[in-house]
Amino acid sequence: MEKAVGMAYVQAFYWRESIRNLNYLDSLYGQFARAATRRFQLGESNLLEKLTAESKLQEVGLRLKAARQDFATSLISLQRLLNTSDTLILEEGEPDLELLNLENPVHPMELWMDAQQRQASFAVKEARRVMLPDLNFELFRGTNPGPEARVYPGFQAGVTVPLFFGSYKSKVKAASIYEEQLQLEASSLSQSLETKKAQLERQIQKAQSVLDYYQEEGQVLADQLETQASRSFQEGEIDFLQFVQLLENSRNIRIQYLESKLEYQLATLELIYLSI
Repeated sequence: MEKAVGMAYVQAFYWRESIRNLNYLDSLYGQFARAATRRFQLGESNLLEKLTAESKLQEVGLRLKAARQDFATSLISLQRLLNTSDTLILEEGEPDLELLNLENPVHPMELWMDAQQRQASFAVKEARRVMLPDLNFELFRGTNPGPEARVYPGFQAGVTVPLFFGSYKSKVKAASIYEEQLQLEASSLSQSLETKKAQLERQIQKAQSVLDYYQEEGQVLADQLETQASRSFQEGEIDFLQFVQLLENSRNIRIQYLESKLEYQLATLELIYLSI
């Protein structure tokens, strides 16, 4: 349950932040489309500029519509998992996930498999024990009913030998086969868990490299693009189309960061609650 809630939350957070960035681009391209239409009507630009503005506005609008639908779906999933119908409001800060500091954590399936193996091993030993002769030895004190009866110490010993070895051998064979089967399944389970763990760790490292780039360079670059684009446009060094394209590049850097952050968080949750 915790894993499902965590995944639903980080996905909802991702879609909310994506909507904010796409709203910005939608507003920007709306202004661009209106300006391009006006310029075309006045004969100051060609049809290509007008069509470019309209197509970009439509593209961003479709992305925004899809993001809103995905955000609504993620909130519904979160409400269902939390068993509430209340309106959910996400925190402004990014979800902070840290890997559990565990040394060689044992998966519940591995614990269950280990218990099954011990039980199977005991069954094999028990089946073999039944086939062995059973030695009996008993000490006792005896007497007789006659006059001047005395108490005599004594003992008795015996050997019990199984008579029908065929059925016992079949039980030993069946128990041994089951034990070997469990050993193979345990080995396969362990290998699968290690493979999946390695895959998730590679995903996390890949996403982490993008996050590190954004925090060290990408965020500064995105901010500089917006600042420089605004200054250059105001001073007449670039036209409106170039201005819009620079701002879009800036927002795409931020959106790429959000995508990598989501990939990192989902992989981290998978690793924390590792399952097959």
